[in-house]
Amino acid sequence: MLKLFREALLTVMLLLFCANAQGIVVTGTIKGKVLSSDGQPAEGVSIIAKDTKFMTITSEEGYFELKLPAGNYEIIFSYIGIKPVHRQVQVTAGKTTALSVVTLDQSAAQLQEITVNSARQNKFYKKESPYVAKMPLENLKNPQVYATISKELMVEQVTTDFAGAMRNAPGAAPGARVDNGRNVYMLRGFAESGYIRNGITSPLYMDIDPANLERVEVIKGPSGTLYGSSLISYGGLVNRVTKRPFKAFGGEVSYTNGGFGLNRFTADLNTPVNKDSSLLLRINAAAHREESFQDYGYAHNYLVNPVISYKVNDRTTIILEAEYYHRNATQVPLYNIISGSGVTDVRQLNSIYKRSFFTNEAYMEGGAVSYYGQINYRINDNWTSQTNVSWANNKYDRLAFTPYVMNDSMIQRRTGKINYDTKAMDIQQNFTGNFYTGSIRHRVLLGLDVLQRQYFLYNNASKGIYDTVNFRKAATPYVNREQLLAVAKGLAVSPSANKTNVYAAYASDVIELTSRLDVMLSLRYDYYDNRGSYKSTTGATTGAYHQGAWSPKLGIVYQVVKDQLSLFANYMNGFTNQTGEDANGKAFKPEQANQWEGGIKAELFEKKLTASISYYDIEVKNVLRTNLEQPDFSIQDGTQRSKGAEIEMIATPARGLNFVAGYGYNDSRYTAADADIEGHRPANVPFNVANCWVSYTLQQGAAAGLGAGLGANYYGQTFYDDANSLNVPAATILNASVFYNRSRYRIALKADNLTDKRYWLSLSPQMPLRISGSLALKF
Repeated sequence: MLKLFREALLTVMLLLFCANAQGIVVTGTIKGKVLSSDGQPAEGVSIIAKDTKFMTITSEEGYFELKLPAGNYEIIFSYIGIKPVHRQVQVTAGKTTALSVVTLDQSAAQLQEITVNSARQNKFYKKESPYVAKMPLENLKNPQVYATISKELMVEQVTTDFAGAMRNAPGAAPGARVDNGRNVYMLRGFAESGYIRNGITSPLYMDIDPANLERVEVIKGPSGTLYGSSLISYGGLVNRVTKRPFKAFGGEVSYTNGGFGLNRFTADLNTPVNKDSSLLLRINAAAHREESFQDYGYAHNYLVNPVISYKVNDRTTIILEAEYYHRNATQVPLYNIISGSGVTDVRQLNSIYKRSFFTNEAYMEGGAVSYYGQINYRINDNWTSQTNVSWANNKYDRLAFTPYVMNDSMIQRRTGKINYDTKAMDIQQNFTGNFYTGSIRHRVLLGLDVLQRQYFLYNNASKGIYDTVNFRKAATPYVNREQLLAVAKGLAVSPSANKTNVYAAYASDVIELTSRLDVMLSLRYDYYDNRGSYKSTTGATTGAYHQGAWSPKLGIVYQVVKDQLSLFANYMNGFTNQTGEDANGKAFKPEQANQWEGGIKAELFEKKLTASISYYDIEVKNVLRTNLEQPDFSIQDGTQRSKGAEIEMIATPARGLNFVAGYGYNDSRYTAADADIEGHRPANVPFNVANCWVSYTLQQGAAAGLGAGLGANYYGQTFYDDANSLNVPAATILNASVFYNRSRYRIALKADNLTDKRYWLSLSPQMPLRISGSLALKF
């Protein structure tokens, strides 16, 4: 069946190219600019040639260009909720006709208000993104599946952490959380941590604060063609899109207080700096403090994110940004299991659900400093240039302290010191073009990417035993920091340093063969230069290697109902560089993941109902596994298969009523692997994942703005490890909120884990019922 699907897709694409190669329609072009009544560029205005299929929209600077067959036309300039403007034009073959400036009756502020009000028809639907395809591309024309989690949804749910936002991603399941606070998510059977920010590499190796997020984009499938391989997974990637300045004074401050010591303050301030609003400033900040539901544990996080936007002229805009993040915290609730412990189901540990077995003296201190720069330059009406630079430094000093379950009554507590310092710099240059060859429209991306990463790790070679305690007893001996440091000091250290460089070039062409039929052709070449790991204890550098990889991407979209319903299919690739060689001295190739996917996308009833349904099949090859005949070597014939289906629906069936739902089914297996895991499912990957949120807000009367929401998340049964030796049962979690939202303030009450369910994610016990209250003042 899969082979037939591949052959059919390739055949259809070939026939379409051949059919459209016959004949060229003689065309001309009209171009111009649309302004608001106060002289500001009007973005997103629709330009339609009456009684034809030809249309376009204005750019951020108000410019437009529309190619038409020669003839006379009535051109309609329209925007939601305003009176259209009509112009008569004559299009001459082979020539470009410049129209006089079109001025709307509304000001820029009025257009913004209209945009906000119209968005409320389906306020959680925010699909338009320049990052998924690295070019502006409508959802119905994009052959790739992606989900967006808007700040409006996060606000309504009183979201205080990144994990709370990710509950709304269809098919995404929580993975094993790292003990320094970093979250891991399972996408289509593979682990992903969200190291992409505004479409460029910006790793944060600790918990992520959502205070500065405009939205979260979960882009599905192996995306190596546009995003490389270093910091994304075969199942997809998570892109954090941050808030940007806008041309008005405004902002918000909020305070949230809740159970388990939750105290959270956030601030969002935006202001023009000069009279013509060419220089804009926006600052987001957060201070977050909470305690654990267990006997010990806490987290204190701080975030400051200033952003400056400067419009140099009509062609050039510069954005400069800094992000400062600090974390002081104990490790998250987490246990390890010793082989042979007899623990086969995590529920056997329910008696210690609320016991940490450490104290607040075992903590980490660290943070991240990141800087970003972006230059947007409009070369002409058809081509734009975007230059992105990102630099991030993560550093922390952590005293690890982990309880290991030995048997049905004993826990061994182990400790070790970890100092981590990593830097990443990414320089990305993108050119996007929009032009025609005959009647065929091309939207083109040409890009270069240079990524440099280096880290220094100074840690104990292994954790040392602090003590062994009987967890059947009510009391646990207190953990003293000086004693922990003494144990760590007596352990051997294993300092190392590494540096890698990645050089890449990529191109993509979205070919509009007809107004309903689009084909995407994309290709990347990636050169990976690993300088090796330096060990200061030996003075030697080992493991250096170089490797190149090609990564193609193909897609096709057909709109069955124009601008409402489309069928899509894609072939996508991801890869991971591999070091070493086999017993015969043959260098290993990059590991490859290839996905075939097909489905349906819908935007119906003026986008009041939007949905997507897809089926995917990902096959991973060139996986390293142990050579049984020569155990000191590996062989590269391992494989993994991950297939499944995903559904997403966002709807506004009635004014004030909003509905968000998602479902994911995944069957992932190690199909050729070491004997202890072959045929098994990967750790932390459930067959079924579902999410739902429904809310209603009163629209009229004295109580207008009063609303309530109820949500549910279902995570299917998983295994703690690849050997599938320890069961983690399924769980259904309910959350709810009640809110009162007015133009100048917002009051909300939130219940996390409404039914106070005791459940586990991997070997991490999860928070019981917590009630939180929030007050926000808007200005």
